[in-house]
Amino acid sequence: MSAQPERADGIKPTMSKALTTLFIVLFLLLISKVEGQRRSSSDFFPFLSKGKWGFVDKLGKVIVEPQFEAAWPATEGLAMVRIEGKYGFIDKTGKVVIEIKYDGAYSFSEGLTAVYSREENKWGYINTKGKLVIPFKYSSAYNFKEGV
Repeated sequence: MSAQPERADGIKPTMSKALTTLFIVLFLLLISKVEGQRRSSSDFFPFLSKGKWGFVDKLGKVIVEPQFEAAWPATEGLAMVRIEGKYGFIDKTGKVVIEIKYDGAYSFSEGLTAVYSREENKWGYINTKGKLVIPFKYSSAYNFKEGV
């Protein structure tokens, strides 16, 4: 067996591989920490089974059986779901807390979310109780972030 050759910079290939692996692991840990902070308010997550979406808790236990055509991770305790092309929001028990009636929506951010009404052909904003707090009057809308 021959010794591994050194590179011009003096680092052996196995050491270089170890450093690369260490860097990747540290990078992934950093990203997971940031993602965890962003999603810390969520305690239930969507999963797909036989073409329908349901929800599991942090331990992977099914808490809402698959029944939705689309679903998104919960934010601020509510998860956006879609049935027959309409959007609404459920809590972690699967109870519809904001009627599934909107033609478009985003996930909640800072207590509000933008919702679209095809009838009005405009976007407005609702709070986590489903109350329209900013009327349908915008041709486009986005989530609030840091108060804006």
